[in-house]
Amino acid sequence: VLGGAHHDIRYSVMISIAPKPTFLFSFALLLLFFPRVAGSFAINQYNFPSLASVRCDSATKAWCRSAPNNSYRRTTTASSLAAELSTDAMLSNNARRMTTEAVKKTKMYVASKNGRTINWSALLLAGPGECQVNASDKCDDGIHASPLDATSLLKLLPRGAYTTCRTIGRGTAVYQFEYHVERLAASSLSMIEEGGVLPEGSTALDPGVYDAVTNVDKVRAETLSCIKKAVAEFRRRYSDRMFPCDEFRITLLQTWLPGDADEEKKTNVDGDGDGAAARANMYCHVGILPKRRDGEHIKVEVHGHGRKNAAAKDSQWINERENSAAGCEEYILVNDSGEMLEGTQTNFFLVTNGGCVLTADDGILKGSVRDSVLRVCTENGIPLQLRAPTVADLENASGAFLSSTSRLVLPIHEVVVNVSEGDVAGNPPNPATYHFPNCQVTKGIQELVLEDVKTHCVSLE
Repeated sequence: VLGGAHHDIRYSVMISIAPKPTFLFSFALLLLFFPRVAGSFAINQYNFPSLASVRCDSATKAWCRSAPNNSYRRTTTASSLAAELSTDAMLSNNARRMTTEAVKKTKMYVASKNGRTINWSALLLAGPGECQVNASDKCDDGIHASPLDATSLLKLLPRGAYTTCRTIGRGTAVYQFEYHVERLAASSLSMIEEGGVLPEGSTALDPGVYDAVTNVDKVRAETLSCIKKAVAEFRRRYSDRMFPCDEFRITLLQTWLPGDADEEKKTNVDGDGDGAAARANMYCHVGILPKRRDGEHIKVEVHGHGRKNAAAKDSQWINERENSAAGCEEYILVNDSGEMLEGTQTNFFLVTNGGCVLTADDGILKGSVRDSVLRVCTENGIPLQLRAPTVADLENASGAFLSSTSRLVLPIHEVVVNVSEGDVAGNPPNPATYHFPNCQVTKGIQELVLEDVKTHCVSLE
């Protein structure tokens, strides 16, 4: 009976033909161990593969191991979550990870400020005196405050530098951690020095605050600490509802601007705030990284003008950017010359008929996965040109793809050109549609990046 689910099945067959005394004894054993047998079926039906050890970023001189086969497994049966999600379409068939629809429905999110968990009820519900929050995060009238996704939370918080990273190895390591740390520090520096993003009425930032948000070593220490605490809190709250192959999507906001008095009171749940004073704050939002469904048709639209300050990942961009139309994965932004720069949340690549990869190098926010794409192209002899592709280049292209933290490399199947007059300096290009059903170069890069991910991580353990 202790040998596993398959052995349990064989043993139950054997006892049906055993002599009577043995049958009674065996039947008693079967009843004793039946809960374990049922639980084994509930978990093992997914046949999760064992993940091999992966090497961490060489700068850390460390190794990170994937979680053991039984780590972080759901303690409830598979049927409970399936009933909650109500449709199999919300569960990925190949890796048994939650899809986008499932993540939105379950609303499993944790957010923290300077390492302390934010109370959703205190942040979202009515002001002081209108709703007294008790220990179970519930108002006296029984109303729960629903946790917010990262985009919604960023819109509530002060402006600052932000970045989004992901885990690998079942949530045990952060991919391109150092890249994201350097981005936070560089974006903060650019916003302060070039963008003049300072507290109202100030001409300079307090030296201590300035150092805290621009010094890479200090940003690194604070970022890693906040991520570890937020991920641990997420596991504490939701481990029984996670699937073994789930990964985390982590959004970080570093700000030096004071929020309004009400926001300060609500997010400083332990009373560490100092009212309207400027100080360095690190917000961390953790949610499940959704798994895309296989065979999904990806359509993008060339529409909209590029961002004002491409050197900084400014949270104000969340409010300024235009949401892509229904059925459209992403908008590809253009410059005054009509060159295709990047997506609102992604980097954009075009593959020529000759197999050369084109991507912009100026006027864009350079993402961590873009860095991986450039690396694997260089290391594997794939032709690469760092120039922004034009709409005319679409005529002689064999493929296109996006890169981002959540998507990694995502092949594009359809590109719709819909550039408005205000998007370019002269006359916009004529509307057109291009199809790329099966680009082998894109598929090869997609596989190479998946391998590259395993070698550029920092352990959370």
